[in-house]
This record gives sequence, C-alpha cells and structure tokens, in this order.
Amino acid sequence: SHLEELETQLNLLSIIDKALITMMLEGLSMREIADVIGLTEPNVKVKIHRIKENLKQQLNNLKQ
Repeated sequence: SHLEELETQLNLLSIIDKALITMMLEGLSMREIADVIGLTEPNVKVKIHRIKENLKQQLNNLKQ
C-alpha cells in the first residue's frame, strides 16, 4: 500500500531528516526546529522542502 511505501521511504531518511520531518509534522515552527537542530531557519526550510520533494518523487516512481 502507499502508506507502507511511505513508511519505508521515511525509514530510509537520515536521522536528522527524520527529526526534521517529525518536528514539522508535530507542528513546530521552522524557527523552533532550527533552534532544536542547530541550523539556520532558511537551512531548515530548504532541507524540509528537499525531503518532501524527494519523498513525493519516490512515491510517484512507485505508481508507474
């Protein structure tokens, strides 16, 4: 199923990427995430955008 595949893809993420996505899903602001991880806010935004795009691409590839 798509949910299982999403879970598989999430498990392949690095520890930092997993932490970023988890905090985002828990509703933390980009500023809060940046403070926790020790990155700048713009860096966090870019990383989360890249993670989401990568996950989207991986799931789209599976549909084909």
